[in-house]
Amino acid sequence: MDRIRHPTVPSSQMLFTTVRLVVGPSEDIVGTGFFFHFGKEGDEPILSIITNHHVVSGADRVRFQMHEMLPGGGANLSSYWIDVDLGKNGCVVHPTEDLCAIPIRASSLRGGRGELPFVRYIDERYLATEEHYRRLFPLEAVTIVGYPFGVWDSVNNLPVFKGGMTATDPAVDYEGKPHGLVDIAVFPGCSGAPVMILNDSFWADANGLQGGPDGRLIVLGVLSHSMAETHQGIIAIREIECKLSEVSLVDVHVHLGRYIKARVVRELKQPVLDWYRSHI
Repeated sequence: MDRIRHPTVPSSQMLFTTVRLVVGPSEDIVGTGFFFHFGKEGDEPILSIITNHHVVSGADRVRFQMHEMLPGGGANLSSYWIDVDLGKNGCVVHPTEDLCAIPIRASSLRGGRGELPFVRYIDERYLATEEHYRRLFPLEAVTIVGYPFGVWDSVNNLPVFKGGMTATDPAVDYEGKPHGLVDIAVFPGCSGAPVMILNDSFWADANGLQGGPDGRLIVLGVLSHSMAETHQGIIAIREIECKLSEVSLVDVHVHLGRYIKARVVRELKQPVLDWYRSHI
């Protein structure tokens, strides 16, 4: 029997936005990616999977699973595999930040038996802007969606939600760079997870109590690094590990993660558009 979901509020939509990226021939490298819609080129949507560059660096392919769209428009929680040949497809890498876009043609998301994909995209409307920052408090509840230690609902192909708080003011660049900190326990497999302010009903901002049927979704950025205390007592900022077999048991996690701010995602738009035009 088909298991059907009709996502409406932001949290249910995010179940179908992220993908569990499996990298390498042994498939022991796991990261998080999320679908992003950069607009259209003619009638074709400009789609990419956003993740950290260190997740796919040096890899020749990446795999992920998609949900099937049912005739009634809902999502069948059964899924099928998609393989992307990175050697042929390539990816768009940001020149200074640990961020990349894997361009994906909508037609390539169909299953081998012609299945249509059920997917929800993030687009530029949801990326944090100066207008958002004016209404946010320095301390906000935040959510990430990903695959900590590779954990997921493998039967239904669904991600894991983790919650925490902003650890630095979202409106201020941490250490003068396009970064911010969140108070969340960050584990291998979370690389590339979207860092969001997510409300399904009511919320408070600088203008008072707000609410609406569509809720609120603001993407602050993309998780990329964790902080840990080494055995020498030094606080180190490191790329979030992706190879699950090489997790350190010595360092002590300090439950802080660093994210790349949403405006850096916008900077990938023109290179992604150029990729599409060169692959027509």
